[in-house]
Amino acid sequence: MTALWQRRDTDVAYRLPVPADYGWAFARAVDPGAASLISAVLLRDGLVYLMRSSTVYAGRYELDGATQGSATGAASTVANRAAGVPLAVFLSEMNYRWRAWASTRIADLTNAGGAAYGGPVWEAANSALASLEAAAIAWAWEAI
Repeated sequence: MTALWQRRDTDVAYRLPVPADYGWAFARAVDPGAASLISAVLLRDGLVYLMRSSTVYAGRYELDGATQGSATGAASTVANRAAGVPLAVFLSEMNYRWRAWASTRIADLTNAGGAAYGGPVWEAANSALASLEAAAIAWAWEAI
C-alpha cells in the first residue's frame, strides 16, 4: 500500500534528476521497465525513505507505506517501530554500493570524486559523507 508524501516543515527531501542513473544504488530488478524508479529521497525524524513519482498526481511523490518512528545517531537508536532506514545506515549503504559500482569503472578510487565519477560518497579520501545534504550536493540532487 503506497502513501502520498505530505510535506512537514522538518522534512528534508531531494529529487533525483535522472532516476535511471541510480541503478547502482536502487535495484532496477524490481522495475525493469523503469516505469516507477526511485525518484526522490526523504529524511524525516532521522529516517530515510525512498519515494517514487506519483502515478496519479503529477509532481507529487509516493512512499511504499506510511512514515513512522524515528532514529537518532547510530543505527541502534531507532524508536517507535521505525519504518524508514536510519540516516547513518542509508549513507553507509550508499557508500558501499557506489564503491562497488565505481571499482569496476575507476582505476584508482583513492581520491575519486566529482561529477566525472557519477558523484562521490565521501568529501575526501577515507571520509564518509555525514549528512543527506552532503550526499545531495555530491550527486547534484535537487531540493524539493
